[in-house]
Amino acid sequence: MEPDFDLIAKVCEIHSDTRGSYGSRRMSSQLRDDGYDVGRYRARSLMKKAGVSVKRRKKFKRTTDICCLSLTNFFALDD
Repeated sequence: MEPDFDLIAKVCEIHSDTRGSYGSRRMSSQLRDDGYDVGRYRARSLMKKAGVSVKRRKKFKRTTDICCLSLTNFFALDD
């Protein structure tokens, strides 16, 4: 049996509880709060072994063009 099995299970549990938002820094902090002696790089390798990664934020994409809105309002006022 692998010695990291309990830690990997805990990493998967934390990952699912936080909906994939914890990276290695916050994961190591959470593991330390739970009583495990784990640093950032160890948390990173445990996350790799568990096959979990942080869910990244998508870049904001503006879907409306301001210049077109002002022209639309301008033509609406002519009626």
